Amino acid sequence: MENDAAGAPTELVADGVLVPDVATYTALRTSVFAFRSPVAPELVAGDGPRPMVSIGELAEAGALTVLESPPTLVAIASGAPMLTAKDIRLGREPTRNGDPGTPGAVLGQPGDVVVVAGGGHAVVSVCTDAALLAPGVAVLRVNPDVIDAYFLSGVVRAAADAADSRPIDLFGVAFPRVPIGEQRTVGEAVAQLMEIEKAWRGQRLAVERMVRDGLSGLSSGTLRIADGAGNAGGAHGE
Repeated sequence: MENDAAGAPTELVADGVLVPDVATYTALRTSVFAFRSPVAPELVAGDGPRPMVSIGELAEAGALTVLESPPTLVAIASGAPMLTAKDIRLGREPTRNGDPGTPGAVLGQPGDVVVVAGGGHAVVSVCTDAALLAPGVAVLRVNPDVIDAYFLSGVVRAAADAADSRPIDLFGVAFPRVPIGEQRTVGEAVAQLMEIEKAWRGQRLAVERMVRDGLSGLSSGTLRIADGAGNAGGAHGE
C-alpha cells in the first residue's frame, strides 16, 4: 500500500498492521536532528505598489504561454514518466506513465512554471527537468528575455495565497511591470524562500513519520528504548 504522507517504506503484516522498521526509524531520527534550514533572504521596506499587467495580457503579447494537458492524457502501464498534480504537491518523482504522443500533451521543460491549484493550498514551482505533465497541472512557459520564471512563480504563489484556497484565474493574476534585470534579482530571493519551504515541509513529514513509527513500535513492542538511553528528553517527570 502506498503511503504518500510518510514516503518511507513500512512493512505490512498479514492483518494489515503497520510494523515500524528499526532501520527506518533510526534513519528518520538521524535526518531529523541533522536538519539545517537553507538561508532566508534579508528583506527591507520596498517602494510600494508598481504598475501591473495581467498574465492574460502577457499571453496575448507573446511573453508567455499558458498550457495544460487534455483529459485524454491518461495513465498507462508503460510510457514516458508523467508528473501528476499529486506528485507535484508531494514534491516527488513521477509516479505514473503517459503517452507523449497524445494530442495536446504537454512536456514540461526546464524553466516552466507549474501550478497546481484546487483542493486547498496551491503549489507553484519551476521545472528543473523535462517531464510529461498530467491533466490538472497548469504550465506557464515564459520568454526568458522578458519574464523571469522564478519571479513569475512568486507572483502566482502570492496571488494564490491571497485567494485563501479559493480558485484563482491565472489569466487575471496581476504581474508587476518590472525590468527583466530586477525580475532576476527578485527571482533569486523567491527561489530561496521556496527552497526553505520545501526543506521545512520535508522536515515536518520526517518528524511526523519518526513520531508515528516510534509510538507504534513502543506500543506494539517491535521497538524498545536502547540500552543506557534512559529518559533523554526529560519531559516526563524527574
